[in-house]
Amino acid sequence: MCYEIWQARNKKVFEQRDTSLQTLLNRVSNSLQTGERSNPHLGGCPRSAATRVEQWSPPPIRWFKVNVDAAHAAGEVWGVGIIIRDEHGVVLAAASRRISSLPDPGLAEAMGIRLAILFAVEMCFDRVVVESDCKTIVEIFQSNSLCHSYQGMIIQDCITLSRCFSSFQIKHVRRAGNMCAHLLAKYGCSHPENNWIEENPHYIALALAQDNLSTAILI
Repeated sequence: MCYEIWQARNKKVFEQRDTSLQTLLNRVSNSLQTGERSNPHLGGCPRSAATRVEQWSPPPIRWFKVNVDAAHAAGEVWGVGIIIRDEHGVVLAAASRRISSLPDPGLAEAMGIRLAILFAVEMCFDRVVVESDCKTIVEIFQSNSLCHSYQGMIIQDCITLSRCFSSFQIKHVRRAGNMCAHLLAKYGCSHPENNWIEENPHYIALALAQDNLSTAILI
């Protein structure tokens, strides 16, 4: 799988040749099948539960998944990445932002979640699952406890905004399942504000392909 993605990346960088997502998925699928045939011990191995936790997974039918992450740029400046997909893994909207005057990661992650919720509200999505790889902030959010710190006030504002949706959930996800948002956050460190509506940011194409492949394997 990694080899096929690496090959697609090299064609893009060195030959300016794009590899379609479907072509990449077909090549990886063929490679996996060939590997299982050449090593019968692999074919009988069940997919591990750990793999399921590590990878991005689609939301329930008629829900929308919002992945968000914050990345440190310098000093008190951070990038925020947001990507919204449907149950088929199709990118409906994505964004990168640059925010400042935030002295610690917790504040940046909390502000990132606020921006993600606000973005989803502006895009008129109604059933939303938000995923962040910041476990601490997600647990504070889920506890719904009143906190008078700056971080707590941001989370309280998030809770208020979440009432705009007909249904809302927030969950923790490992970094491997949040890679597209992470790459967008890194991009946001040096690019103040970008929006993509119903299009894929080209520099996360390989991460998207890996997410879609992992989803196809789990199915």
